[in-house]
Amino acid sequence: ELIVYIAIVSVVLIVAVVLSIDLLRGRAKSTSLEVVNQNARFTLERMTTVIRNADVIQAGSSTFGTSPGRLSLQMPDAAVNPTVFDVSGSTLRITEGTGGPEPLTSPDMEVTSLIFTHLNQAGSEGVRISLGLKRVYPQGVQEFNVQQTYVASAILR
Repeated sequence: ELIVYIAIVSVVLIVAVVLSIDLLRGRAKSTSLEVVNQNARFTLERMTTVIRNADVIQAGSSTFGTSPGRLSLQMPDAAVNPTVFDVSGSTLRITEGTGGPEPLTSPDMEVTSLIFTHLNQAGSEGVRISLGLKRVYPQGVQEFNVQQTYVASAILR
């Protein structure tokens, strides 16, 4: 009887441990996905706001249709001309005028792709943005590594 009791308790403990590990991994993956989504939301909101406020898309200074893309904008305020979005290393950044580049993505994020598409129809001009982001966890724990692609567009006013 004692052996049967020990076997039953062992099976219950093993199932409990396996379920706990699965729950912790799922929570870690969910947290990483939320971090990636927050970075994408902030980045795309900033980019679309700047694009909407631009006077002109400087097509000659921009790179469309390939990754990593580059977008150069002429702004109404001469102090921030040109405003440029580009990727350096694996960081998305913005450079406004003669100021230095500022990162838009957090240090634990890696830009896997950035593609700009120039939209030009019936007197309106805009940009479609395809942004691939990946969260890279320094210790290399697979549950924390999440990769997503986001798409947004903005029309100049």
